[in-house]
Amino acid sequence: MVRALPPASAALLGGLLLGDRGDLPREIDGAFRRAGVYHVLAVSGFNVALVAGAVWALLTLARVGRRPAAVAAIVAVIGFALVVGPEPSVLRAVIMGVLVLGALLLDREASVMNGLALAAVVLLAARPGDLLDPGFQLSFAATAGIVLAPLPRGLILGALGASVAAQLAVLPIALVHFNQLSLIGPLANLGVVPLAGVATVVGLLAVALALVTEVGGTIFFDATWPILLALRAVVALAASVPAALLHLPAPHWTAIVAYTLGLGLALLWWRLRDATSRSRLAGQGACVLLAAATIIAVWPLIRPPDGRLRLTVLDVGQGDAIVLETPNGQVALIDAGSGGPMRLDAGERVVAPFLWNHGVLRLAAAVTTHDDRDHAGGMAAVRRDFAIAETFSPQTRHWMGGASILVLSPGREAAGSEGNSPPGQRERRNDDAIVLRIDYGLASFLLASDITASAERELLASGAPLRATVLKVAHHGSRGSSTPGFLERVRPSFAVISVGPRNPYGHPTPDVLARLGAVGARVYRTDRDGAVSFETDGSALTVTRWATGDVLRYCLDPDVIC
Repeated sequence: MVRALPPASAALLGGLLLGDRGDLPREIDGAFRRAGVYHVLAVSGFNVALVAGAVWALLTLARVGRRPAAVAAIVAVIGFALVVGPEPSVLRAVIMGVLVLGALLLDREASVMNGLALAAVVLLAARPGDLLDPGFQLSFAATAGIVLAPLPRGLILGALGASVAAQLAVLPIALVHFNQLSLIGPLANLGVVPLAGVATVVGLLAVALALVTEVGGTIFFDATWPILLALRAVVALAASVPAALLHLPAPHWTAIVAYTLGLGLALLWWRLRDATSRSRLAGQGACVLLAAATIIAVWPLIRPPDGRLRLTVLDVGQGDAIVLETPNGQVALIDAGSGGPMRLDAGERVVAPFLWNHGVLRLAAAVTTHDDRDHAGGMAAVRRDFAIAETFSPQTRHWMGGASILVLSPGREAAGSEGNSPPGQRERRNDDAIVLRIDYGLASFLLASDITASAERELLASGAPLRATVLKVAHHGSRGSSTPGFLERVRPSFAVISVGPRNPYGHPTPDVLARLGAVGARVYRTDRDGAVSFETDGSALTVTRWATGDVLRYCLDPDVIC
C-alpha cells in the first residue's frame, strides 16, 4: 500500500481500513474533524459491516449456503478485530455482528437493541474502565441513537436522518470530551460515507490480492487512489463552509441530564402522537427540558461579568501558559505552552479546551513572553482557533476592565530557536523575556517568565514596581533565577511554579524553594497541584488547586476581616 499510493493517500487508506491515523497529514486530519466526519477514520460498525457484507456477498455469488456463509463472515469479523486491535467501538461492532450472523445461522430474528445491551455488558464486565472512554461512549450512543430514532423512508432522507440521530445522541459526549458541535456533519456524511465505503471495500480487496499477487494488489490500489482523492475533495469542501464546526463549553451535568430526558420525552411524543393528551404532555415536557438544557449549556457564553479578576496558571508540563480573565469579562493569554510537529501541543490539548470551557471564543489580547518552544509552541494552535484583538507591546501600560497590566522588557527582543542555541545564548534569550505586572485593587501579580539573575538585577536597578502578592516564579524554579535580592524586593505571599513532573532539569531546585520559604511565600506547583487559579475582587484573594479542589481565602487588607 505504501509503495503503490502517494504518502497522503496511503495514510488515509490506513485510517479507513485500520483506524491508524498516526501518519495522516495534519491538514487532512483537521479537515475531517472540521467536516464532522472523523468517525470514518475510526474502525467501528461501519468497517465490520463492510467486512461481513463483502464476505457474505462473495460467498453468496459463489452459491455457498447461508449457514456456511454466516460462519465464514463470523470468522472474518473476528479476524478483522484481531488485526485492528481491541478498541471499544471495534469490540462493540464485532459482538453485535456475531449476534446478527448467529441469528442468521440459527434461523432466528436478531434484536439490535438486545445485541447492543449485551455488547455493553460484555465489554464492561471485561474492562470496567471503558465506561469512561470517549470511544466507548460515542460508539454506543451513536448506535443507540440510530436504532431508536424514527428514521424517514428513502435512501437519501434515511441516511440524513441516521446521521442527525447519531449526532443528537452523541452531542453531550462530543462537547464534554472535545468541545465540538459539527453543523455540516449530517450533510457531509451523505457524500463522505459512500465514498469511504467504496474506498474501504476496494482497499480491502487490494490488500487481499497483494497477499497473493503484487500485480493484482497494485491494480486495485491504483483503483482506490481516485476514490481517495474524491473523498478528500468532499471533506475539504465541507470543512471550508463557514461555521462548519462550532466550539462550545462542556455542558454541566444538569444540562446533560435535562438533554437526555428531553430526547427521551421527544421519542415518547413521537411514539404516542396518536394519543392526543399523552402526546401533548410528552411534547411539552421535551420542549421544556431541551430549552433548559440549552440555557444551562450556553450560560458560560452569555453570563454577565462578575467584577472579579482571575488568573490561572495552567498545567502544561514543562512550560508556561497563563490565562487572565479581567473584571469586565475580557480574556488575555500569556504564553501557550509547548507545541510543534514533533510534540504534544499544549495549545491544542490544554489551553484551547480551558478557554472553550470558560465560554471564551475570542481573546482580547495575547502575548508570548519569549520564543522558547515551551512558551510559544502552543500559540499557533490558539491563533488558529481564536480571534485575537491585540498583542501587548513592551514598556507600556494597558488597562483591561479596571485591571492595570504593565509590560516590562528587561532585555533585547527575543530571537532564535531553543533547539539550536548553545547554553550561553539560551540564557541571554531567557533574559530577553517580557515580564508582566498586573494590578487590581490590593491584588498584584508579577509574571517573571524565564528571566535569570542578570535580568533580575536589571529590574532591581530600574526601580520598577516589583512588590507583588503573587509571583509566577521565573524559569520553572531553576537555580539561576529567583535570587535572594529579587525575592526580597518582591516579597510575594504566594508563589506558583509552572513545571513538569519528573522533569530532567531538576526543577524546581531545592535552593529556589528554600529562598521562597525564606521570604514567607506559600508555594504552589503545577506538577503537584495541577492548574492553580487566583481569583480576587481587589480586597481578598482566593486560591484554588485544581488537582485536589482545595481552596484558600486570603485577606489582602490586614485590617479587614474577609
